[in-house]
Amino acid sequence: MRKLAGAALAVVAVLAGCGGTANRFELSALPAGSQIGQPQVLWRASAGPGDGFDLEPLVTTDTIVVAAANGTLTRFSMSGERAWQFSVAETLNSGVGGNDSRFFVVSERGVVSAYNPDGQKAWENDLRAEVVATAKQADGVMVLRTSDARIVGVDAADGKKRWTFQRALPALTLRANAGVTISRGRVYAGLAGGRLVAISLADGSVVWETLVAVARGTTELERIADVIGVPIVSQTDVCAVAYQGRVGCYDLGRGDAIWSREASSIVGLAGDQTGLYMVAEDDTVIAFDRATGASTWRQEKLRGRRLGAPAVVNGDLVIGDGGGVVHLLRIDSGELHGRIETDGSPISAAPQRIPGGGWVVLTKGGTLLAMTWVN
Repeated sequence: MRKLAGAALAVVAVLAGCGGTANRFELSALPAGSQIGQPQVLWRASAGPGDGFDLEPLVTTDTIVVAAANGTLTRFSMSGERAWQFSVAETLNSGVGGNDSRFFVVSERGVVSAYNPDGQKAWENDLRAEVVATAKQADGVMVLRTSDARIVGVDAADGKKRWTFQRALPALTLRANAGVTISRGRVYAGLAGGRLVAISLADGSVVWETLVAVARGTTELERIADVIGVPIVSQTDVCAVAYQGRVGCYDLGRGDAIWSREASSIVGLAGDQTGLYMVAEDDTVIAFDRATGASTWRQEKLRGRRLGAPAVVNGDLVIGDGGGVVHLLRIDSGELHGRIETDGSPISAAPQRIPGGGWVVLTKGGTLLAMTWVN
């Protein structure tokens, strides 16, 4: 859910302002186009109520594990068959993390539970803080982000806390599912206040910290400049975007800026080896050359559709919107060439790639759909 940590008035003010001239509470009409095709739905299933949360599903080698807000966990095969389903008796407000051997969910009140592939609980640990993004795991460490600005490393085998990283929060921040990216022994995370940090996965020590955006303006609302979404990491750089700030790429070794440009997003980025793809605050989709920051194309036909986080899948940019419609954009030109409706409820979490070149989306209404594009 997108809102502000602070007064209810601030929540309304920021959300009403998102999208520039477009009203974020009313969807614009779908763009016409006789050349827009329809992806193929491989299967669909009910995953339980989403209650408005961005409950990102976990895709492993051969299964998909999905959480529902009411505490229901469901494991599906890649063909859509239900392997098991049970309730953890807790309200869940973040997605499922983990890998083939173990997966994790966190309750609304901060209880982390680990499960084996057969659904048997392995351990439980109470963090005593709300977790605001999907847990990520690598090299035996699970990493979580809490609403009180902590990034916590937990031993994936037994749930014991290994380390904690924390920075002070500004007076107002966006409440967004700003997750982390783990790559080659480091945790990359965007912070409130416009900073990007690289942390050692082993012990939580800071490798480097750099500034993505500088807070500007005279009011606390105007000065919000939080880094949004998950950092996009390649072999040589890490890229990030801030609300009311900048988008840029930074040297992986030291955090030095390679390039940056004025930008604002409330959902974040996707990327591949050569390009970076941003959903701007007004729902314009913009592509950048990853090496230079030059803008390579802009797609404005989806403005006012309340776009969610994008994903690069098999040479296309896949984006869900506030009306439950999935859009496909050509990665080289931004041309809209595919579109399909789901259950009419918003899709905010980024689509997740599945083996074979397809993807899955989870609507806030709780419908899980596996899709592919057939040229």
